Amino acid sequence: METFKSLTAGGCFALLAVVATNANAAIIHDNGVSLTQQGANFSQVGGVSIVADDFSVGASDTIRSTQFWGTHWSSGVLPANDSFTVTIYGDTGGAPNSGNIVGTSALSLVSRIDTGFNHNNVSSADILEYIMNLVTPVLLPSAGTYWFSVVHAAVPGNATKFAWDRVSNGSPNPYHTSANSGATWVPSIFDVSYNISNNFVSTIPEPDTLAILGLGLAGLGFARRRKAA
Repeated sequence: METFKSLTAGGCFALLAVVATNANAAIIHDNGVSLTQQGANFSQVGGVSIVADDFSVGASDTIRSTQFWGTHWSSGVLPANDSFTVTIYGDTGGAPNSGNIVGTSALSLVSRIDTGFNHNNVSSADILEYIMNLVTPVLLPSAGTYWFSVVHAAVPGNATKFAWDRVSNGSPNPYHTSANSGATWVPSIFDVSYNISNNFVSTIPEPDTLAILGLGLAGLGFARRRKAA
């Protein structure tokens, strides 16, 4: 029984250590999020549009995970294939350089959470928080400005197009959109909500799970104190 208790305690501490590691992700750039900001922009294959927003780094780094917010406008219904692709562009004069694609990767879903907020107060348009790992990490070769693009990779159905949530005080340059697969880019006056990190993220337990783990650890400690007494 003592061995079982020790293993259980060790497993709990290990899981809590993983959670702590995830909570302290090595952020490369944080563009912010505003769940009450009205407005979003489609970033979707299928002839809709794609979105890219800029960020800068002071040295070479590698993007391994991302967190971003958006909605499937306007029904809120998830498409059968809720998949995304990341593309990192170089910069040319404060705009994405489609001739310089630094890297691209599919995204692997870690978590998708309904924030409880709705886009433009439309009750069916739930704002979702996505946490995803890059299947193929993207190396940023040097210091400088780059452009981060997340595009929903499935052909949209009726009212299920992905719209990337806006913020008003993110990166220095506003996000740019392209309706022709990056041949030309048009600036907005806003930014979009995301952050990027240089570590992979694993599944994060729900708050209730963490509470249960805490109670379990407290119970183990109490049992050990009684035995020692």
